[in-house]
Amino acid sequence: MTILLPNIFQDLSIYSSHFEHAFYIEMGAILNQALEEAFLSYKYRLNLKMESNWAALSPIGSSEMKFENEIQINDIVIIIPSQNNFPTNFQEIKKENIPWILGLINQDKKNEFNILLNTCRESQFKHSKKYIVAIIGNITSLKREFSVLEKLKCYSLKDQILCPQQCDLAEDAIIFKLKEILLNNKYNKSQIKAIASSMNSENKISLIQGPPGTGKTNTVVGILSGLYAANKNIRVLVCAQSNAAVDEIASTVLRKGIFGLDGNTRDDISLLRIGEKRQKHELGVGEEVKTAKEIEVSIHSIKLNVLVEEKLRAEGLSDPTSEIKKLIEKLEKLEKRLEELQKRGEYKAMEEIQNEFIILSDILKKLKIQRSTYFSMKTKFKIEILKSKNVIFCTLSGSGSMAVVQNIDSIDYLIIDEACQSLELSTLIPFQYNPKSVILIGDPKQLPATTFSEISKNNNYDRSFFERMMECNIRPVLLCQQYRMIREISDFTSKTFYNNQIQCPKSIIYRKIPNWIYPVGLLFFNLETSEEMKAENSLSYYNASEANFVINIYAFLRKRTYNTNAHIGIISPYKGQVQHIEELLYYRFGNSWKKKCEVSSVDGFQGREVDLVILSTVRSEKIGFLRDERRMNVAISRAKYGIYAIGNEARLSNNPKWKSLIDYSKELNKYEPCRSFDDLKYIFNKPKYN
Repeated sequence: MTILLPNIFQDLSIYSSHFEHAFYIEMGAILNQALEEAFLSYKYRLNLKMESNWAALSPIGSSEMKFENEIQINDIVIIIPSQNNFPTNFQEIKKENIPWILGLINQDKKNEFNILLNTCRESQFKHSKKYIVAIIGNITSLKREFSVLEKLKCYSLKDQILCPQQCDLAEDAIIFKLKEILLNNKYNKSQIKAIASSMNSENKISLIQGPPGTGKTNTVVGILSGLYAANKNIRVLVCAQSNAAVDEIASTVLRKGIFGLDGNTRDDISLLRIGEKRQKHELGVGEEVKTAKEIEVSIHSIKLNVLVEEKLRAEGLSDPTSEIKKLIEKLEKLEKRLEELQKRGEYKAMEEIQNEFIILSDILKKLKIQRSTYFSMKTKFKIEILKSKNVIFCTLSGSGSMAVVQNIDSIDYLIIDEACQSLELSTLIPFQYNPKSVILIGDPKQLPATTFSEISKNNNYDRSFFERMMECNIRPVLLCQQYRMIREISDFTSKTFYNNQIQCPKSIIYRKIPNWIYPVGLLFFNLETSEEMKAENSLSYYNASEANFVINIYAFLRKRTYNTNAHIGIISPYKGQVQHIEELLYYRFGNSWKKKCEVSSVDGFQGREVDLVILSTVRSEKIGFLRDERRMNVAISRAKYGIYAIGNEARLSNNPKWKSLIDYSKELNKYEPCRSFDDLKYIFNKPKYN
């Protein structure tokens, strides 16, 4: 029987027991899927000394350097005896009945790697000392989520977490002073209300709901400006689930600047972006959204690693690791050469090589001392920078890094964007800094947190903390003016998902539409030949006829985008279709299509904005992913001027929301039945709908 996670928890023990049980169910599903999907390409030959539930390990031969460079703490690995040929996937392991065991890479007090073992299969390994190991994935983020259950008792806001309560909104003098400045900075009434609610009291958690295009990131700038107007000595931590969302906020704050009560940009507030890209095989975190190149470049100057490197260069320090690697490789070759000469009895030749070996070994020792100095200074500079900055940007998981936890003394305010895209335990990771106040910004009408277990979808584990607070009757401030979509698209999303609460300002209604875009607005192409297929070696789907239709639309648009700043998005709910479309684009246009077009899954496109979207729905039999109306909302709301949806009307109409979109396109006279693109060329040859 599925046990639902409740809305309110009476005490910490009840909270912990409920979430611990749900966490382990989800963890099991994550590991199962990781095993089933893993392509076992990272392979190392190791000697393992097996104990009851752990193994000391030492790489063999050429595996040593590769292993040390690629293995990371918290990697989950699969281990098999080396007398077996290592398979390329888990299905082969099961098919060949090869004994296997899972392990977790750990580190002892001497900083040496060992493996915690799943001991239930240990007996099958007694007759082997040499093993082959492959990385399945990394569970650092999952461990940080689980650590919340232990740390929660020390959280200053634990009572609000267990039993959320609505806080009264009361405006103080600072907010009154700010209002005029905010209006002058073109904030609308709902944004000003959101900024005021974020400032009005301490020891609370407030919610801001930001539908697509409503200026969430700009509102964060206003919140930061308000907080620093009230007290310039505070520290603020700004988090989000994904690196892309964190980078977007950091870039906007850096570009617009935090302004003071005089309306001018302040130069006394320092910013810091900490954290790197996701671990190479991180488990349980869903699809990574890419950071746009221009955003990545714009925040370069506030990245922790960049600031640290600048200090190291100023001290004349450099990392000798690459030199050490080359030297070790050279020494290994000399060792082999010495062995060969010894076997042949060529002792005179050996003497010369031994002298070279001694000289190089001495250089290696000095380089290792240099590396030790380099890393100790690097740590020192990191600590200095972390302790000195006012506003810190990082992912939710990144806020749980020990390097961060140990060196951020305190946080006064915590702002979390994408709060509906993160699981509750993930959202609560940065609460360990005991902020006075927390501002959660999200939209329960867009994509939810990623879960892998069907049970998690039924027991409320996939529910965000933001949503649980709403279910406890905590009312979010709704940002209700959108600045992205033309009215035709905005009216549909407002009516379908937001009870007609989202308004379109005059600046958007009368905004000039680029000449290259036609047809304009929301169109539905009922492709009668649409038929999906299962992608090879994948659980995903693709649809060849829809993919060809998409390519033909893009080809027409492409001709008109020369000498423009056009930005086209091609999206689909299925990774198989994304891959198929990319292959067709490469075949027809080489790499040139990437300049003004990007192809992505719907999930990988949340938070993005483009001029025009071509949406391939793929399924003609069952609509699968598309049943989730939040995914539909994200897909429709990415485009500023046009959304071209391609699909099978008969199947999609079984879902009320998709039927309403198709009916809406008919009302607009923008519904087009067809069997191929050739039936509709005339639409793209002249601006029929403009």
